[in-house]
Amino acid sequence: MTSMKKIPNVLGARRSNTLDQERDQFERTQEASFRKAVNDEEVPVKTKHVRNLIIGTFTDKNTDLFWRNVAVCPPISTDVTGWKFCHCLHVVLRDGHPNVLRDSQRHINRIKDTGQHFRHLEHGYGRLINRYCELLIAKLKFHQHYPRFPGSLSVTPEELEALAENDANNYFELAVEMLEYMECILNLYEAVFSSLDPSRANSMTRSGQCRLAPLIPCIQDSSCLYDCTVRILFQLHKALPTDMLSGHRSRFYKQFKQLQQFYNNTRNLQYFKGLIQVPALPQDAPNFLIEAELRSHETPVVVVEEQHEAADTSDSLLIDTSEPEPPPIPPHPDLIDNHNGSLAEVVAERESLIEALHAELEAMRIEVQRSRSHATHNEEQLRLRINDLESTIAELDSELLAEKQSKESIMAQVEAAAASAEAVTRVADEETRRRSAEEKFLKMKDVYQKLRDEHIHLIRGKAELDKQLSMEQEAHASTQRSKDELAAALNRLQSQVTQDSEAHRSVTRIAEQEREMLNKKIFELTTERDKLAGQVRDLRDNISHLNTEMESQAQQATYQVTVVQNSWEGGVHKCVEGAVDGALIVVSHALSHFDLETHADIKCTPEYTLAYHALVVDSLTKLWSSYESYISSFHAAPYLITSISSTAHYIATFLLYAKATSHASPNIEHAENLVASLEQFAKECIDSLGRMRTKQALADILTTKERFERCCSLVSLCEDHSPGIEDMASVVQREMENMDTAIRDAVEKFTAMLENSRAKDTGTQLEV
Repeated sequence: MTSMKKIPNVLGARRSNTLDQERDQFERTQEASFRKAVNDEEVPVKTKHVRNLIIGTFTDKNTDLFWRNVAVCPPISTDVTGWKFCHCLHVVLRDGHPNVLRDSQRHINRIKDTGQHFRHLEHGYGRLINRYCELLIAKLKFHQHYPRFPGSLSVTPEELEALAENDANNYFELAVEMLEYMECILNLYEAVFSSLDPSRANSMTRSGQCRLAPLIPCIQDSSCLYDCTVRILFQLHKALPTDMLSGHRSRFYKQFKQLQQFYNNTRNLQYFKGLIQVPALPQDAPNFLIEAELRSHETPVVVVEEQHEAADTSDSLLIDTSEPEPPPIPPHPDLIDNHNGSLAEVVAERESLIEALHAELEAMRIEVQRSRSHATHNEEQLRLRINDLESTIAELDSELLAEKQSKESIMAQVEAAAASAEAVTRVADEETRRRSAEEKFLKMKDVYQKLRDEHIHLIRGKAELDKQLSMEQEAHASTQRSKDELAAALNRLQSQVTQDSEAHRSVTRIAEQEREMLNKKIFELTTERDKLAGQVRDLRDNISHLNTEMESQAQQATYQVTVVQNSWEGGVHKCVEGAVDGALIVVSHALSHFDLETHADIKCTPEYTLAYHALVVDSLTKLWSSYESYISSFHAAPYLITSISSTAHYIATFLLYAKATSHASPNIEHAENLVASLEQFAKECIDSLGRMRTKQALADILTTKERFERCCSLVSLCEDHSPGIEDMASVVQREMENMDTAIRDAVEKFTAMLENSRAKDTGTQLEV
């Protein structure tokens, strides 16, 4: 029996060791793929490494291992590693397990820090990494708001309607999110193309391809976003007015031109021609005001070609094809001969034996399932590697054909220019390159042959695994037979138990006596329990009585608080009424000065009166705001009282100064209009204060402000433009200057006349 109990532990230990080894191998493979994908070599990320990372997310159904590798191998060591990390993360978010998006949302701060780290780098990939990090954060936040969208963003029109629940509000918010997402993609495109040297064929250089490679997932995302945005905007124009959607339309039309330019530029590059079929957008953007254009809308289709890369044999997983030792079958114990204990021991031994057999069966079942899954996984890996090799061979064939064509063209040139030594040298170089290409092709062919042999060997290993599986099934059948034998032994054991029942009768009588004693003790305990139950009932009655008293006291306290609060509110409102009465007295007193003759001699300039414009407007705004707060809660009464006092003071002062300004107006009509407007403004203010006294709703503050602005505009028209003392002085000064000028001119004329007379004088004395 001891050996039978140890069997499950041995099987569990061996299975645990095997699973741990496979897990360690898987984690090492994932880390190696991550390191090779995010290296510091300025070349595009290889698809096979990213594919391994994607397979890892489906194996674990999360991205914990991916982000653990990011922490172990930080991508911020160089700008190239940061750029390639963003590319890998974008592809994993698109094509990885559905849980990838949810798990990566916890690492938004890490992505943001990566972008900030390279933001100040003026050369290289610094600005591109910052733009790419903004795009990745926008993608994660979009999927956080709309988790039902897949990572590839590819949805049918029916699924789009279900996601938005066919609601205009949801369509509106979804359109805004998608336009912001598209803007991040276009910003990255502009940054990438602006960093390229237009004078060189950047798409055929390694550095240029490294910069252009991340635009492939951007093209895939943008095509889906464009299709969804067009359909959403058509749905919005059905449900909402067109004026409300003018911002959406203008933003979409701007992005449409940029996206069209994006697709045209990438379609013309040689690098993209063998990797992706860029969709073509229509010449003109869709007109959302015409509903019939939705039927003519065509969904852009992006076709990504399989990238041909040389297979790396170091990345392949080695399969342990050694045949595991089958678990030993426990010996059948002689239950009848060894049955010397009591009935309980026999039953315990039987149950332990059954549990051991069940554990062994479960272990075999798990082992069989693991072997099947392992063989399926290896077969899939080999199939993928064979596809990669076949594509690589096809690429080499095409290169060889191109080299042959190039050789033929060069030979034709050599025949045309046989006398040129330079042409001969070029032919020799081309011949050398052709030979190197042929050698490369032969090497790749040898590699393919080796991998093919390895694949055949692995298929044979799979056949051995199938043979092992059949052996394990036979072992399972033998275990089932053992179980049947144990059942027969159990029947024999039951007959033996029947024979031994007489030996246990004495034990049964002793047990009955003990049972009677226990019944007496139970009776005593029951009596004591009844007493305690009575005490508990008394305590519950007391508690209910205390609860009733507490509820009545709470009601009384609530009533008293209500009475105090009402009295308090009444007192506060009386204070407000007093403040309103004081304000009415101040404004009415200022208005009464309009009819006093003594006030007619007081004059004021419009500039000084308009100095109160800002004070009055600010005080009116605060008064209306504090009154609304007071209506909501009487605790705002102090602010209302302060606003009432200050507003009444400013209004009264403005009325008096504005009236004094009307006395100085040279235009009597303007003065009369100003006085009439001031009286209307004062009456509106008095009416508003009266409404505050009775807690009524106030008129619109805009009306009161418009009346006040009318008064201010009339005050500015009352300026006296008649000439004053300073103007008369300037007139006198001007006349004096004119007089001085005239006197100077006269003196000059007299001087000229004297000089003329002297010139004509001959000196002859006249005699009378």
